[in-house]
Amino acid sequence: INWGERYFSDSCSEVNFMTDDFSQRLSLPRRRQDIQIRSIGDINTKIKHKTFTNIKSRFTNFELSLSFCVTSHISYQPESEIDISSWNLPPNTKLADENFFKSKRIDLLIGTEGFFDMLSVGQIKLGSNLPTLQKTLLGWVVSGKYSATTRSSSTCLLSCEEMINYN
Repeated sequence: INWGERYFSDSCSEVNFMTDDFSQRLSLPRRRQDIQIRSIGDINTKIKHKTFTNIKSRFTNFELSLSFCVTSHISYQPESEIDISSWNLPPNTKLADENFFKSKRIDLLIGTEGFFDMLSVGQIKLGSNLPTLQKTLLGWVVSGKYSATTRSSSTCLLSCEEMINYN
C-alpha cells in the first residue's frame, strides 16, 4: 500500500521522526524504546517507540530503509499559502511536492541518516530573496530563505511529498 504524505529533511537531526497518528494510519509495527531527545532551548522530549519503513521515490528506483522515533507532533508549514506566482519555476521540473507552498501538517522528518543519501547533483537558484531548488532522488525540493516583498518576515522552506511503502 502506498501513502503520500509531507515530510521535512533535516541534515542536522540525529534521528528520524514520524508522528504517532501517521504510524497508526500505516499500521506500522512499533518497538518499545525509551529515548531522550534534547532540542533547541535544551528542551527534552521522551520517545517511547520506534518504527521502521521504506521510503521509495516515485521518479526513480531509489529506496531507503529507515527507523523512526514516534512522536505526537513534528511541525507545520506556515499557516497561509505562499505566493509563488513570481518565482519562475522551471517547466518540466519534477517537484517532490507540487503543493509545497500550501500549509500542511508534517508527518515525517528525515534526519542525517537519510538526508545525504537522498541528495543528487543539481541546484537551481530562483533569484534574490527566493529559495533554491535542490535535486534529490525523490524529486526537486524547495529549500532556503524566502522574503516576501509585502511583509517583513522570512519563511524557511524545505518540503517534499513522497510515497511511503511498507512491508
